[in-house]
Amino acid sequence: MQKNNQTQEKSIVIGRKVKVTVDRPLGSCHPKYKDMVYPVNYGYIAGIIAPDGEEQDAYILGVDHPVDTFTGKMIAIIRRLDDVEEKWVVCPEDMFFTAEEIEQQVCFTEKYFAHEIITGPRLETFPDFMRSEKNIVPSEQQNTPHIEGYYYTGNDGSQAAFWEYSADSESKEHSHDYDEYMVCLSGEYTVILDGKETVLQPGDEMVIPKGTLQGARVKKGTRTFHAFGGRRIK
Repeated sequence: MQKNNQTQEKSIVIGRKVKVTVDRPLGSCHPKYKDMVYPVNYGYIAGIIAPDGEEQDAYILGVDHPVDTFTGKMIAIIRRLDDVEEKWVVCPEDMFFTAEEIEQQVCFTEKYFAHEIITGPRLETFPDFMRSEKNIVPSEQQNTPHIEGYYYTGNDGSQAAFWEYSADSESKEHSHDYDEYMVCLSGEYTVILDGKETVLQPGDEMVIPKGTLQGARVKKGTRTFHAFGGRRIK
């Protein structure tokens, strides 16, 4: 229930108007790491408590001079995958930044953390109607620990399946005699194909040809969707 409430709250938060009190203005130095200079204004939103128990931090984009306070629209959440903190991204109401543009402006500090940038409503887990016990992937057919998966079978014998990971995990090497499509929905999924690594972020897709030796490293909280050209779950 708590996860559903958090998901609903984040869906409402993106796009709302917020006021940021700036305590690290553009051009200032980090209070602890003096060689880190802020290329954007940075502060907090009074009265909103973040997952770390402190008032919610926020980056301000689209303002090219130091400010003391700023009121604008919230356009994204930066979720750190290896930390409890989340950062909000705020900009003027008549502006918009893509996830790639946000990444470029906040990488001066976020590069030190594994993270994802959420620019729209994002579920924390799959909805209940998709997670029927009748469709759960049997544990003996899982290639990865700390995982929960569900599947559906088409009339032609092909299958679709989706998984979520409750802890950092590694998938053992395996291959299929049919093609596989996958998309990363949240978190971070590192695909290893014939020894070559490719990091998938939310929204990234991949087709894995049949017969390819594959493995993976997966961050806690990751969710993925897969389609198989054959019967993956027996």
